[in-house]
Amino acid sequence: MRTFLCSIDESVWDSVENGYVKPTTAKSEWDKAALALANANSKEINSIFCGVSTDEFHRISHVKTAKEAWTILETTYEGTKKVKDTKFQMLTTRFEELR
Repeated sequence: MRTFLCSIDESVWDSVENGYVKPTTAKSEWDKAALALANANSKEINSIFCGVSTDEFHRISHVKTAKEAWTILETTYEGTKKVKDTKFQMLTTRFEELR
């Protein structure tokens, strides 16, 4: 998914890594940089929505930023940091047993 999003535009993946905060001013007052960030977030969230199943879409359809959607999906499928660390520890322990 990361490769796909980067292929759209490198700034698209940046909105997942760095997040996006919508400016508080009216759109007519946004400069080119603010508009580019908004467009990147829109492209990314649209790509994520199109790339997930109906059930996953219902889980993330309420979010406004790509980072929020990504975090929900990441937590759902990979778990929290604690879960990931536990899985890694189990894998390394099992690997040591097999050696």
